[in-house]
Amino acid sequence: MKKKILLFAGTRPEIVKLAPVLEALGNSDALEGMLCVTGQHSTMLEQALEAFDLNPSLNLQVMSENQSLEELTARIVTGVSRVIKELDPAAVLVHGDTTTTMASALAAAYNKKPIGHVEAGLRTHDITAPFPEEINRQVVSRISNWNFAPTELARENLIREGVNLESIFVTGNTVVDALRIMNSKIDSDPQLRETLASRLSDNLGGWESGTKLILFTAHRRENFGQGIENLCIFLLKLMERNPGVKILFPVHPNPNVSNHVRSRLSSTQNIRLIGPLDYMDLVFTLNKCDLVITDSGGIQEEAVSMGKHVIVTRELTERGEGSSTGFMHLVGTEPIALLELAENLLSQGPELVSEFEENPYGDGHAAQKIIKALELALG
Repeated sequence: MKKKILLFAGTRPEIVKLAPVLEALGNSDALEGMLCVTGQHSTMLEQALEAFDLNPSLNLQVMSENQSLEELTARIVTGVSRVIKELDPAAVLVHGDTTTTMASALAAAYNKKPIGHVEAGLRTHDITAPFPEEINRQVVSRISNWNFAPTELARENLIREGVNLESIFVTGNTVVDALRIMNSKIDSDPQLRETLASRLSDNLGGWESGTKLILFTAHRRENFGQGIENLCIFLLKLMERNPGVKILFPVHPNPNVSNHVRSRLSSTQNIRLIGPLDYMDLVFTLNKCDLVITDSGGIQEEAVSMGKHVIVTRELTERGEGSSTGFMHLVGTEPIALLELAENLLSQGPELVSEFEENPYGDGHAAQKIIKALELALG
């Protein structure tokens, strides 16, 4: 009889990075996976589920309007504890650093269930940046039975914090697995590629051959307020100086982002403000764009893995491995610095793009390594 592994996720990045793990569990002779979503980001989460053809067994639907972190955390701990008591899994898996991650792991610990942390060991070493993600991932590492570190740097971070060596497994990042799965779907289906190309053109209001394309995202809590304003100033100046460039900006639904961005940028030619992209469209757009500018975590990994220059609009990053490739550039939100770097990168032709021999984020088989470790541990 297969042992039950319960996976909890609440946001799109968690679904994207746990989808390969669920696929690997489906091929296991010893384990079976069940996905429970909290609904922390309901619309964007649904997009990711659809992209990977996933149907969660349970949805806790914890979201409420203008909720505080304390309220969200309490609802997730309570809801997840109820599910764990009912289903009695052999182990619980969580991913990354969201409130769902931390609260679900805490609920598992309260119920004395072993915990596996996928993408463990990422650190900025500053609990205010990103907030509350840095707090969440440090908490989860302390209570996890298995820390699945994506890189050697992540492993070293855990060791420095005194995490038990025997609990640490370097697996690579499952985002590379997810990209492999999604690119395979796109590459094998000409009709799908045509549909995705048409949607991209529609999102851009038409796209002429030779037009430079920037994919831009912003959602970090620490960039709310002046950070978002700085980014708007930068984008307006970039468009003023580079009228031949188009920017696709999938606007995060958080009103701290969307209200400000739409009031400042909605009338600017060649800045296209759209709703969040589903994951397949995001991967297709990453393939087609000339430059990525983001404060996201996952897109840093995805862009580097696809050989795209990415400007990171943060002061710190927990994904510093990308800088060794020459593709990742940590800048912050100061408009002049952003403008100089963006124009420099846009001026480079394909022949000037550096190459790296090995993806620092893994080989695309992280999920298989995670499941093998769990099979051995759970016997």
